[in-house]
Amino acid sequence: MKRGLILIAASGLALGGCVSFGGKVPESLLTLSADMERPVGSDGTAAKGATLVVVPPATPQMLVTDRVVVRTSDTAIAYLADARWSDVPARLFSDLLSEVIAARTGRSVLDRRQFGLAPGARLTGRLNAFELNTSKHSVVISYDAALTQGDGQPMRTRRFEAESPTASEKPEAVARALNEAANRLAVEVADWVGK
Repeated sequence: MKRGLILIAASGLALGGCVSFGGKVPESLLTLSADMERPVGSDGTAAKGATLVVVPPATPQMLVTDRVVVRTSDTAIAYLADARWSDVPARLFSDLLSEVIAARTGRSVLDRRQFGLAPGARLTGRLNAFELNTSKHSVVISYDAALTQGDGQPMRTRRFEAESPTASEKPEAVARALNEAANRLAVEVADWVGK
């Protein structure tokens, strides 16, 4: 038995030099941070059905990755070298939206996994673009929001878009510009949800 384990371990070590599981890991991962946050220790209560859940939006296949999308033309994309998100853009964006909506409106925003505990309104949608556009020297975020209030009320939809210039195409500059655009867009969505 020991001999078999030694052979397996030795073969694993031999393969370790031949097999690669992904590209070079960047020195740091990029993320989004909300400019508005709920105060620490703030209590909240919500009447039945008055909660909100922000569901991560659907995305085109090019955004189902932790890579940073670069639009090089109307019909071509690439990914920014040496840049990785800490999560996929849809989840990073929905987490930022949740925080900004709660801070700006005072509404009780639940984590998507808590929806069954206190079902209320749901904000869903599609994140169409979350990218660096090289021809515009800016980042672009496009989000189609869909708000379902429940209680037989009609669904409300609206397209939001934000653009921010970027000083360079370095990962840190692109992430800062995307964070700025995401926060600006989140404020617009929060005001729309609060109507």
